[in-house]
Amino acid sequence: MADPEKIGKYIIQSVLGKGAMGVVYKAFDPHIERVVAIKTVRKDLVDPDLAVQVMARFQNEAKAAGRLLHPNIVSVYEYGEDEVNAFIAMEYVEGTGLREYLNRKASFDLGQIVAIVSQLLLALDFAHERGVVHRDVKPANLIMTSGGALKVADFGIARIDTSNLTNAGMVMGTPSYMSPEQCQGKEVDRRSDLFSAGVVLYELLTSVKPFSGSIESIAFKICYEDARPPSEISKLPVSPALDAIVAAALAKDPIVRFQNAKAFNRALRLALDPEINIKRETQDATEINLTAVKLQAQATPVWDDTTLHTIERQLANFVGPMARVMVKKAAAKSRDTAELYSLLSDSITRSRFCRRGDLQARGLSGADRESRRAQSRAGGRESTGFRPARRRSPRSAGARRVPARVRLRRIRVSKFYHDGSRELQDRFDTRRLADRIEQRLIGTRIGDEDKAFIESLDMFFLATSDADNQPSCSYKGGEPGFVRVVDPGTIAFPTYDGNGMFLSMGNLAQNRRVGMLFIDFLRPKRLRISGEATIHLDDPLLPAYPEAQFVVRVAVTQVFPNCPRYVHKYALVERSSFVPLAGCATPVPNWKRSDWAKDVLPENDPARK
Repeated sequence: MADPEKIGKYIIQSVLGKGAMGVVYKAFDPHIERVVAIKTVRKDLVDPDLAVQVMARFQNEAKAAGRLLHPNIVSVYEYGEDEVNAFIAMEYVEGTGLREYLNRKASFDLGQIVAIVSQLLLALDFAHERGVVHRDVKPANLIMTSGGALKVADFGIARIDTSNLTNAGMVMGTPSYMSPEQCQGKEVDRRSDLFSAGVVLYELLTSVKPFSGSIESIAFKICYEDARPPSEISKLPVSPALDAIVAAALAKDPIVRFQNAKAFNRALRLALDPEINIKRETQDATEINLTAVKLQAQATPVWDDTTLHTIERQLANFVGPMARVMVKKAAAKSRDTAELYSLLSDSITRSRFCRRGDLQARGLSGADRESRRAQSRAGGRESTGFRPARRRSPRSAGARRVPARVRLRRIRVSKFYHDGSRELQDRFDTRRLADRIEQRLIGTRIGDEDKAFIESLDMFFLATSDADNQPSCSYKGGEPGFVRVVDPGTIAFPTYDGNGMFLSMGNLAQNRRVGMLFIDFLRPKRLRISGEATIHLDDPLLPAYPEAQFVVRVAVTQVFPNCPRYVHKYALVERSSFVPLAGCATPVPNWKRSDWAKDVLPENDPARK
C-alpha cells in the first residue's frame, strides 16, 4: 500500500519508521504550522482476535500521554480515525533513541548516566502523580534530543487510575525490563515503573541487561534471581552507594524498592554528588552534552536476543532446526521487525528444509493456499499465522511490491513453563493445550476450597534443591491441619527433624524456591504449589506445634490443581505414633539406640534417657 499524502489535516512528509501493524510519519500541521509525528495503526493488519484490545490500547496511549504536559514526556496533540487507520498526532522530537546509543556501545560517564536516569525519573514522577503508570519503560521508549534532554514516549500500555483496560492477570511489557509483579500477571503500580528504570540504570552502568535469556528464563530470573552488583562488571568506578541504589530499585518485593520516583532521583543524585542541591530537580539541572558521547560504528543491525529467540521458536514449527540459521541471516539484512518478518515469509515456502506436512496443515501450499486467500477475502480469519502476498493489479504494477507478511502468534510470557517444557510441547503439538491449561487452571492465590483441602491432609511431599541445584524430595507428615494456610498467599508448616540432618531445610536455607505436592489418596485429589520458603525460629505459630524446631512459611507463587487420574486409591491403615501430639510422649526410634548413634546424640535427646 502506497503511503498516504494526508492523514486527517496533516500533510505527510516522510516515513520515520515501520512496525508490524502501522507506520510512523513525519507530517506538517498546516493550521498552526508545526511539524508533528503521526503514529498510525492499520486496522486491516490487526489480528481480529486482538482488534478490540489493540485499538483500545492505542486510544489509551493518546489518553494517557495527552494528560501529561511535561518537558521530559512526548506531548500528544490529537487522536483520530479514518476508514484505514487510527492515528495519534504527537510532538516531533529531533533525536535518537537510547536503545540506539546502547546498541552502538555509547561511552557514557557516571554524570551523564545519572543525568539520563534523573530525567526519566522526573517524567515518571510527573506521570505517577497524575495517576498514570507507564508499564513499558525501556531504552527503546526513551528519546535523547540533540540538546541533551530525554523524552519518554509510548504510553500504549499505560495504566490510568480510572482505567480497567489493563487488569491484574494480564502480562504486558517488554520481558527484560518488566518487574516481578508484571511477570507474574499481578496488579502493578508506580513501583513497577521504578523497577524498569532500575533495569535501564543497570544497563547504562554495565552495558548489559541484568536479566537475559529466553522469554521464560528472563521472567524466572526477574522473579527469583538477583543481578550481580554493577561494580563487579562495570568499567566505570561504580560506588557502593550506586550498587545499593540499583539493588533497591531491583528489589523483588515492591515494598523494599523506592516508593516513588522522587526518592529514587534524590538518592541517585546524592550518590553522584553529596553536595548537590537536591531541591534543584529541574530540567536544566539534568541535561547532558551528547556531543561528547563516543559511539561505535554500527556495521550490522543489533537485535535483542529475546526477540530473535522468540521468532526462531515460532518459525521452527514450519522449517524445523533450520529456523535459527534463517532468522540469523534475515536479521543481518533487516532494519526492523517488520522487514525481518517480510524476509522470513518470502523465504519460508522456498526453503527445501521446510516440512511439507506442516505447510499443508497450515494452508501454505498449492490450492489450499488459494482457498485460504478466498476465505480471507470473504472475511474469514486465517489460522495459519501467515498471510500470503497480495496479487498486484495492472494499475499497481509500477508500485513497490508488498511481500508476504508474517503474522506471528501473540507472544505470551509464560510464568509457568520454561524452555524445556516448550520444546516438548512443540514436539508433541500440545503448546496450545498447555497455554489453555495455564490460563484456566494456574493461579497465584489459594482459594477457600484449596485451603480446606490442604488443611485436611496429614502429609505432603516437599521438593527442594541445594545451592548447587542438586534436587531432593522429602515426605512431611503430621496430624491433619499441621499445614496451615495463613492467608491466600502464605502457607506455614512445622519442622520435626528427628534425625538432625536438616537436609531439605538446609536446602531451602540456601535456595528458597520449593515445590509442594498435596495428595488425598481416598478421593483422589492432588494440588501442586510452588513458592519461596523462609525459616522462622520464633514464629508465633511455633507454640501450636509440640516438639517442632521451627516453622517454615512459603510465599506462594503458583497454585496448580493437578489432574489425579494416575493416583491410586489407598485407605489409611494406621497413623504414625511418631508424630508429636500435645500431652503425649513421642516414642524413640530404634535406630537412635544403636551403638553408632549414642555418643553423638544431642544432650536433650530423649534417647539418652
